[in-house]
Amino acid sequence: MKEHLKDCSRLQGSTSYTADDPEDVDLLSNDHCDTTHHIIRESRTQVTESYLTWSILNCMTCNPILGLVAITLSVMSTSSLNQGKDRTGQLYRRAAYKLNVLTTVLGAATYISLYMVYIMTDMLDIT
Repeated sequence: MKEHLKDCSRLQGSTSYTADDPEDVDLLSNDHCDTTHHIIRESRTQVTESYLTWSILNCMTCNPILGLVAITLSVMSTSSLNQGKDRTGQLYRRAAYKLNVLTTVLGAATYISLYMVYIMTDMLDIT
């Protein structure tokens, strides 16, 4: 994209240009071209999953404490992304994902262990 902007041949005679990259906006705004251009910066709306539903399910079924922490991280992720803090929002999102995986694995291991204990005690009571 930058190669096209350096010679300005692509922009001659145009009145608007859409720049996705902040560096493209800088190149266009430094008056590299003879003609006046209106720079339109597109905002990329990314639909990112905050894992809130998964966090709520983990809180209700697996581990309430870790589930509440995951819910908090999910809400903080959504809030940061809505405020335009993409990096912070993605960090919270990844933390919520990792905590949800951990909570799900621990919850599944707990349920399997309890089931095995139940089966073993039931087998021992037969005698």
